[in-house]
Amino acid sequence: MKKHENYMSILDSRPVDLFENAEDVWFWFCFCESMPKSSCKGSGLMVRPCETSDIAIIVKRLVQNKKLTQAHLKILSMYGLKQLIPYEKCGDPVLHCSLWKQAISVMSKVFEEKGLIRKASTAIAV
Repeated sequence: MKKHENYMSILDSRPVDLFENAEDVWFWFCFCESMPKSSCKGSGLMVRPCETSDIAIIVKRLVQNKKLTQAHLKILSMYGLKQLIPYEKCGDPVLHCSLWKQAISVMSKVFEEKGLIRKASTAIAV
């Protein structure tokens, strides 16, 4: 009979850094996916609340549930890799801006439910 050794993983004591919004999540995801895998692994002072694979799974489910289309993915990828938000005023096509806004809106709800982004401030200006 073999003895089983218990290996405890060392808990990361760095603070978790939530994303500001869905666009931040998406830009982080695209950046990490475009880099060698070791480049985005916890080398900084802050820890993200998820892995890039979590975002990929969320997006895949949104496509499967017909919340996002291939057109949305094309625009998300194109601008995500550039790390830019499409703007009509900068000459980006209206359709690109519309698809981006739709996709970010859909993802924002899920990211907030999953606890990945900060909740919007509810402070009332006086």
